[in-house]
Amino acid sequence: MFRKVFLVMVVLLVAAACVTTSSTQRRTRKGCLDCHPEMRARYQQGIVHKPVADEKCGSCHLPHGMIGGINLRIDEPQLCYACHKVLAEQRGQRKNIHQPLKKGKCSICHSPHNSTIPKLLKKSGAEVCYQCHDKAEYSRAVVHAPLVQGCDTCHDPHFSDNDSLLKKGADTLCLSCHKAADPNLVKAHFGNTLAGGCLECHNPHSSDRKGLLRQVIHTPVATGNCKGCHAQGQGTLGKAATDAKICLGCHKENAGEGHKLVKDGECTTCHTWHGSDYPGMMKGPASEVCVACHDQVQKKDRRVISRHKPVVKGECDTCHRGHSGSEKHLLKKKPAALCYSCHKAASFGGGGKVQHPPAAEGQCLKCHNPHRSTQEKLLRKRQDELCFECHVQLSTEKGRYSLHKPFARGNCTGCHSPHQGDRPALLVAETETGGLCLKCHPRSNKDAQHPPYAEGECLSCHLPHASDYSMNLKDKAGKLCFSCHDDLESEFNAYKVKHRPVAELNCAACHRAHGSANGANLIKKQPPLCLSCHKEVSKYWKDGVAHPPAVKDCTTCHAQHGSNNPGMLVKPMAALCADCHQTGTAAFVAKHKGIKPGANSCLKCHDPHGGLDSSLLYPVAHDPFSKGKCTPCHKGGTGK
Repeated sequence: MFRKVFLVMVVLLVAAACVTTSSTQRRTRKGCLDCHPEMRARYQQGIVHKPVADEKCGSCHLPHGMIGGINLRIDEPQLCYACHKVLAEQRGQRKNIHQPLKKGKCSICHSPHNSTIPKLLKKSGAEVCYQCHDKAEYSRAVVHAPLVQGCDTCHDPHFSDNDSLLKKGADTLCLSCHKAADPNLVKAHFGNTLAGGCLECHNPHSSDRKGLLRQVIHTPVATGNCKGCHAQGQGTLGKAATDAKICLGCHKENAGEGHKLVKDGECTTCHTWHGSDYPGMMKGPASEVCVACHDQVQKKDRRVISRHKPVVKGECDTCHRGHSGSEKHLLKKKPAALCYSCHKAASFGGGGKVQHPPAAEGQCLKCHNPHRSTQEKLLRKRQDELCFECHVQLSTEKGRYSLHKPFARGNCTGCHSPHQGDRPALLVAETETGGLCLKCHPRSNKDAQHPPYAEGECLSCHLPHASDYSMNLKDKAGKLCFSCHDDLESEFNAYKVKHRPVAELNCAACHRAHGSANGANLIKKQPPLCLSCHKEVSKYWKDGVAHPPAVKDCTTCHAQHGSNNPGMLVKPMAALCADCHQTGTAAFVAKHKGIKPGANSCLKCHDPHGGLDSSLLYPVAHDPFSKGKCTPCHKGGTGK
């Protein structure tokens, strides 16, 4: 409430200040540069953006107001379009748009305040272009003169209806400087007057070869044998014959029923006629030429997490032939041999004492995709789904009660090698001494350890994949324990009174399966272990008197697993109490008002674990008994 009142007061004060400000005061109100003179010195040098030169900061920026910060009125490019309307209009009409303009990022190339370079460019000449374009491609041994003068000699920096943002069509642009009839030009072209196709042989920016020739020149072109492909007239070249007829006349080895484009005679879909900067006279890198048709290989998909290295590098010809071949998909070799040319067979199914059959048989594509995958290692599917295709019986275990975490996650290679190994079942470590299990489950107990655990015999008790019992146990805990402790089983079965955890075969209720600092691998020491279930036993221990044996060790009086006596006592009650209390003495009888208690009658009056005082008598008693009068009911001497 206070905050709302405060804000209202501030608004009213501001409004009042506006109302009471005189016209003279309004005229003399300070501008941005009155408080920030250092900005005037910084931004009024060189070529200055008109709003800055006019000191109209508010044309682009919001005033600070109550909240500090230099904030634009609107984001670029809309802010720029407010003045440069032609850019906004042409942006939607022209065929090709420069990427920074297309993304609306004017400030990639231009400084918003001032610059020492015309058009407020951030860097001079081609350097501003090299922020995005690789400078190495424009800095070879021979550089085209217009490039030295600046990229905008040939290119429009914003948009164009011509390819590559050229100001004119490529041939028209070239012939505006290089006249087609120039004798030197005709001589260089073996007596032919050319009217176009300049970029087929020449790199427009830079080259390592004289005349800006491309890296690879078609042999007939290099030797001037134009008539091999063209009909020749008086210093002119006629139209070439059909693609396939020309190409296959020399390149007979590429004929066949291979690549569809070869079959259809569409050689120039992938190759240039005259020259190229790419091997095989390709129109561009394989990553672009091949993907123009096979776009699924490089198609963007956020789910894809692994790609084959040749695919990433765009090196399609590492695995595929471009024209024809005897293998499916124009592979250079059979799949296994092809994979093994990079992935050594000795490490992927051809070595080790045990081989995974698909790897040993070279069936790499049974598990892997050749180009990309939504799984790691180019796998076709999730590991477990892939493995279940062959190991069908394991798929049924997915529905069991307890799953080993790697198995549940489908991480089969957490335990198994996918190609080859030196151990049975292709396990990545030995199991005899627990080496495999200890990779994830390091020993955490330096105290006494259960022998199977200490010896690493994990599979004595646990199943490796899944189980119908908790903790992947092979059977109910008690049955597993009795398989080694068979003497305890026969002894337990003979008891009339059985400890409930043992009767339920739940040994883990009291014992740690792997080991414990306590004797017999107990979870806790005595008596806290028993009190975790029998809480009522200790009800008088805090505000009364505890029976010493009960506080010290429950097993003084009770058997751990079972007994033939009520209450799982280690002896009949009379004999057990007589171990500590001399029940036949005159003093004992005197304590009981001259009456000798009957056999097994101790618990009729005394709580065996504790009481309100040292007598350990129950807190509620029959009136004559509570007043020390036994004779109204007992004659005395007989315990009756």
